[in-house]
Amino acid sequence: MAFVESHIFSHNADEVIAALILSHSYRVEAHGYSRGIRLCSSDSVRIDILFSHFQFIHCQVHSISYRSSTLVYFVYASSNSSKMKHLWNYISYLGAHIH
Repeated sequence: MAFVESHIFSHNADEVIAALILSHSYRVEAHGYSRGIRLCSSDSVRIDILFSHFQFIHCQVHSISYRSSTLVYFVYASSNSSKMKHLWNYISYLGAHIH
């Protein structure tokens, strides 16, 4: 599960995640007006963060029960065209190195 544009402070988000019984979380802190990205998972899923940026998280998601994995980008793009261009440059670079 990923939360973006949550408009919730970090300590309140921690309480919400605990109430949802999600045992693992990873947070990209807010950057300017961006509200950050937070990933959460249960024990049946393992998430390995491969690269994080204030606009996206690139990770490998492993299903413990199905013994499979996939690469995932969680994106929260800035509406600023300059920042969005940097986002696509990063993603294009990373994507070019996936085999």
